[in-house]
Amino acid sequence: MILLGAGALPRGGAVTVGIVEPGEVLGLSVSAVGERAAMDTAIVAALRSETAGIEPLTAQPYLTARLVESLGGSIEVSSGADQVSLRADIAVAAPSD
Repeated sequence: MILLGAGALPRGGAVTVGIVEPGEVLGLSVSAVGERAAMDTAIVAALRSETAGIEPLTAQPYLTARLVESLGGSIEVSSGADQVSLRADIAVAAPSD
């Protein structure tokens, strides 16, 4: 997800990574901010499981989404003026004694 954030910055910028402390959910957020920050629609579709196949451009986001889904989680993608944000949330199992 960090590489996807960096790839959304064609003119440079900053990538910020955050981790939500484990509770019921373990979260990872990536924010990319910079001039003309944007993510290709094919990449967004792969992250949202809305693609039928894999191409070189979508291989990494497709596999990232499958990994998160296999762990019972989900990925959210949002964008605004010069910003792209990704967030993955994965449910954390209660520790067994």
